[in-house]
Amino acid sequence: MNLAFLIGHFPPGAFGGAELQAEGWARRLAARHRITVITRRDPPSQPAIERRDGFDVVRLPVSRVPLARTKSDAVRAGLLDALAEAAPAVRAAVVAKLDVVPNGIDLPDAVAPPGGRVLTVGRLIPEKGMDVVIDAVAGLQGQLTVAGAGPERERLEARARRHGLEARFEGFVDRERLATLLREAWVVVLAARRGEGLPNAVLEAFAEGRPVIGTPIAGVRDLIVDGVNGLIVPPGDPHALRDALARLSHERGLAERMGRAARETAAAYAWPRVVPRLEAALERWAAR
Repeated sequence: MNLAFLIGHFPPGAFGGAELQAEGWARRLAARHRITVITRRDPPSQPAIERRDGFDVVRLPVSRVPLARTKSDAVRAGLLDALAEAAPAVRAAVVAKLDVVPNGIDLPDAVAPPGGRVLTVGRLIPEKGMDVVIDAVAGLQGQLTVAGAGPERERLEARARRHGLEARFEGFVDRERLATLLREAWVVVLAARRGEGLPNAVLEAFAEGRPVIGTPIAGVRDLIVDGVNGLIVPPGDPHALRDALARLSHERGLAERMGRAARETAAAYAWPRVVPRLEAALERWAAR
């Protein structure tokens, strides 16, 4: 089957969880299908056409056309609700052609004992709520690691200094370094205000047996079960986040129990579990 992946950026270069997922899917599906990745040529020095790992990468001039995210069940439901209002006549046809397959994750063989740091991962932009994380961790005099790059870095570093917070800004990290940072952490925080699909950061934390404190936005709600494998707090609320961190820290055995549940959640998203789901969807589409 001929398959095309449409993605804003593609490794190497600037990339995040969505781009890593596209690369992982393309590599795994190339053994059975003809895969073409269509992405931006950004920076212009990148080759326009490239073949790697058994698939083709086609880079086109930069486009700023926004795309709808449909990589989680919560986002799928929201998209169909919006479609019902805007174009109810075509909703049924879209439902018949819309399948959601979750992100895949490499599951480590074993879980390392937790370290002592709070870890947050993501682009340093206002939507990710890194300022909220800094304020919350500072309220507990904790140790914070921030993994990610972006235009807000200087402002966030200054905020941490004003608090006297022991914060380490790692910048962009590769997968090997991220695994190290997860082992150094005892909890991972995703304080996004908006703009998430099915966050890789949550899956990666779960795979390492780390509980996650997140906000109740689409995608996160598909992964975090409040009080089971993590905690849910309102977006933009450093006091609620601080209280959640304090609860995990002080309630005996809670972080450990949630870490075990997180690992069990991650197991359902291991690549050998999710690839057959997409193959099944492709077979259904081919049959139609």
